[in-house]
Amino acid sequence: MSCFGEPKASHVKSRIREEVVPWLHRGNLEGATGGLRRYSAAPGMMAQVAHGLSAGQSFSFVEVAGKQELPLVTAHSISTSQLPQDWQISTSVPALGANQMAFLLRVCSEDVAVLIGEWRGFKLPVVGVPGVSGTAGDRSTGRRGVQGRKGTKGKPGAAGRLHVQLFSLKSKSWCKARGTCSSPTLPSTFSIDLGPLGVHDCASTIEVNMATARLGGCTSSADCAVGYALALALAALHVALQPRMAPPQASKAGSEALACRMCHDCSGEACQKCREDAETISTCCSGDFHDAAVPDMCQSQDNPCADLHGQEELTCAWGLDVARCMAGVCDGGEALCLEDTTKIMACCDQHRHSVAPPRICTDAVLTEDVRSCVLEKCNECQGEQCELCKKDPQVLSQCCTEHQHGFAPPAICRVEDSRSILP
Repeated sequence: MSCFGEPKASHVKSRIREEVVPWLHRGNLEGATGGLRRYSAAPGMMAQVAHGLSAGQSFSFVEVAGKQELPLVTAHSISTSQLPQDWQISTSVPALGANQMAFLLRVCSEDVAVLIGEWRGFKLPVVGVPGVSGTAGDRSTGRRGVQGRKGTKGKPGAAGRLHVQLFSLKSKSWCKARGTCSSPTLPSTFSIDLGPLGVHDCASTIEVNMATARLGGCTSSADCAVGYALALALAALHVALQPRMAPPQASKAGSEALACRMCHDCSGEACQKCREDAETISTCCSGDFHDAAVPDMCQSQDNPCADLHGQEELTCAWGLDVARCMAGVCDGGEALCLEDTTKIMACCDQHRHSVAPPRICTDAVLTEDVRSCVLEKCNECQGEQCELCKKDPQVLSQCCTEHQHGFAPPAICRVEDSRSILP
C-alpha cells in the first residue's frame, strides 16, 4: 500500500501558490521572531523550506507535497530533546555530537529515518611571515652585525565539506550515504541508497548534486518524493552548518578597551593607576566579550582553568560557560533555580564543546535519569505506599547503580535521605 500517486506523463510548470497546500508545519511560523521561508517546485511536486526562531528555540523544516495535496514527505530539525548526545551512549544508534545537526524524515505521517550532518575539514589559512635580511658588521667602525630572521611559510586554508549519515528507523541500520567533491570550493554530490528505509516502492540509489541542484536516480514517484525531501534537507544542513567567521569588531571587545572607557575622565599618572586598579580590571573582565577570545589580563582573575591545558582546559571552560548561563537564566541567583537540572542541561547543550562534559552537566543528566528510574519503579503504587517507595533508600541505590554510566555519582546518590531531592 502506498500513499504516493503514479507518476504523471506530462507536467505544466506554474507559479507556486502557498495557500493551495495545507502545509503541516504552518503553525511553527506563528510567533516566530525571525527566519527564512522559501518555496521550490519539481515535476508533479512542490515544497517549502523554513528556518526560524520561536520561543527562544531555532527550528528548520522541509515539506514535499503533490499538487494541491497534503504533504507526503516531511523533515524537521530535532535536538538533544529527541536524540541522545554521543558521549551519553556507546552503541551504534543515532546520536548528536558537537557541532552536528539532525533532521527527522517522515513519510506518509510515519517516522522513517534520522539524517545527521556535520561540517568537516574546515581550516583557516595561515599567513606567511617574510624573512628579514641580516646586516653585516664593520670591524673598522666596531659596528656589530645583526643576524637575519628566517621567514615562515604560509599555509592555504580549506573550505571543508558537509558529511552526512542516514539511519533507518525501520531496519535499524545505517543507509549508504556517500559524498564526493569535484572541486574544493563546490558543494558535494551525495549518493544515497533508499532501500533500507523500508518505504513502499522506494528502493533506488539517488544522486543529489548540490552544486547544480539536480536530483537523479529516481525510478518511481516514491523515490522522487523522498529524494526531493532529502535533497532539500541536505541543502538546509549545508547552509546551517558551514563555518562562519565572527564579526571583526568582536576582537575589540577586550577588557583593555573597556578599562580605557571606564578611565576616560583621568589623565597622566591618575589614568595609569585607574587602568591598573584591581577592582576596575575585575569589573572589565566580568563583561561580555561577544564571542571574542578572553584577553590575557583576565586569565588570572580567579580563573580555575588558567593552569589547565588541552582537553581539561576546554572541559573546564565549558563548565564556566554553563555557570554563566545559569546565572543569566536564574536572575537573582535563587538556589532552586540554580539546581534545576532541566535548565542546567539546556545550558550544557547551548554551550557544548567537542570534549568530555564537565561535572555540572553529567550530574544534571544522571540526576534526571535516576529520578525517572525511581518514578518508573514506583509507578504501580498509589497514595502513601507510593510516597514511601519514592523515599526508599534501596530503590534510590538501585537506580543510582543502574544509571552510573562510568561517571562519578551525582548529589542525589550521595545522600542518605532522599526526601529533600525526590518529589
